[in-house]
Amino acid sequence: MQHSVGPMLHKALDINDKARDSLTLRCNIIPCSSTVGDYNRGMESRASTSRINSRILDWVAMIDRLVPDDRPGLAGHFLSLESSDRHLRFGGVVSDDHIRRYVDSIDFGVSWVYGIRDGRGGWVGIGHLSPLPDGAELGLSVVPAARGRGLGAAIFRFAVAQASRDGAERLYMHCLTSNQAILSIARSAGMAIGSSGGEADAWLRIPPQDELVRLLMNDAQAA
Repeated sequence: MQHSVGPMLHKALDINDKARDSLTLRCNIIPCSSTVGDYNRGMESRASTSRINSRILDWVAMIDRLVPDDRPGLAGHFLSLESSDRHLRFGGVVSDDHIRRYVDSIDFGVSWVYGIRDGRGGWVGIGHLSPLPDGAELGLSVVPAARGRGLGAAIFRFAVAQASRDGAERLYMHCLTSNQAILSIARSAGMAIGSSGGEADAWLRIPPQDELVRLLMNDAQAA
């Protein structure tokens, strides 16, 4: 059954509203009496006292793809989760050994494992996009300190784009019905959701990449 791409997918793909604000670029002209060194020192002084405008940032822009050498850091991310969060992420009670075996079993050449690092090299959010015969399945997790900031939605948006690039026709997410954060992302994206026995399955038709680009171009023209 094919479903058309509705306006909710536009919302799922779009960056946050603040990041869409136009940016003003200012040209700095060096007076004839000044040297380049004077100009550079002035710019450095200004930079040391200013902060980057958060409106130019988006979580998606901070995403890195993990490679096999990142296994220890990936395991550290999952091991840092409390038992209740592990239960939500993996759908059951999992031990430290189970997590290590899970991480060791990942084929980074087949799956897309990606996330956002903090300044100390730890992973604050992780997405695991696994290929399926008729699409791809996404599992995601965010550490407590980074929740409520749109990071989970950004991981989802990246999964939609990557699944489209890979030629997947559907994106699936499986979670417990008690995982309201994941279900909120699914509902916001207009995913079809079914539930039974305390578990929920959600899926979304993924259009080809050229269709995604047209959607974004049309949204930009309408804005």
